[in-house]
Amino acid sequence: MSLLEMIAERSKIDPAQFSLPDLLAEQALAHVRMRPGHRFNRMIAECLAAEVLRESPTKAIHYAQQLLDHGVSEDLLLDGYIAGAADHLGRAWETDRLSFAQVTHGMGQLLEVAHHVMAAPPVSSFMKPDRPRALLARAPKEEHILGLLLTAQKMRHAGWLVRVELSGDITKLAESSDGQGFDLVGLTASCGERLRGLKRAIAASRRSLPKAKVILGGHMVTAHRDTAELAGADLLLPRGSNALKSIANTFNIGDV
Repeated sequence: MSLLEMIAERSKIDPAQFSLPDLLAEQALAHVRMRPGHRFNRMIAECLAAEVLRESPTKAIHYAQQLLDHGVSEDLLLDGYIAGAADHLGRAWETDRLSFAQVTHGMGQLLEVAHHVMAAPPVSSFMKPDRPRALLARAPKEEHILGLLLTAQKMRHAGWLVRVELSGDITKLAESSDGQGFDLVGLTASCGERLRGLKRAIAASRRSLPKAKVILGGHMVTAHRDTAELAGADLLLPRGSNALKSIANTFNIGDV
């Protein structure tokens, strides 16, 4: 007898009417209801990861909306649960529990979820004089860009003018930055193997934008900080840090 059949027999529910991801998601939501404060719960992130592996993002979007309806903040949903779901998918790929195609599909669905739950930047944010300007770019050969895109959207909400360069090509990065007057260049990397490309990207950015500050974020900073420090960035942002606050406090750029 399967797990679903056992559950159905004990609960008197037709097993065809629910799935294991549905059941786990409902248990996680119940846990949110029982605990005030809504601290990060890994089970919720894993449930969201299961939802984004479906063919359509509809149920994943619905689940994310339920979390918001239960009092989970947008920041916790984006920086905690969506980022946590991405980590879960990555670990599943590394341990051969998911294929590259499945993980790519899931990551794409997570972006759909993020775009759905994030409100559009207020019109007032585009009307601020002397808006800070940022160029956010994918490091050469880097595949993980979810955090970069979420950071870009948060910056726009805070009134930043943001350009995103996802080619991972040093020449295109230099072309994007040349003469644009960016205050900040942000790069992301997931592992130490990206160090060589990062150094080249940072050197190219400094040639094109000598006055701009360079920041580096991503899993590499969290798990391999000693290696990340060799890249030559002005500021390292580990996973879970408040990027806008750190930038404002360190460089006096933008609002806290």
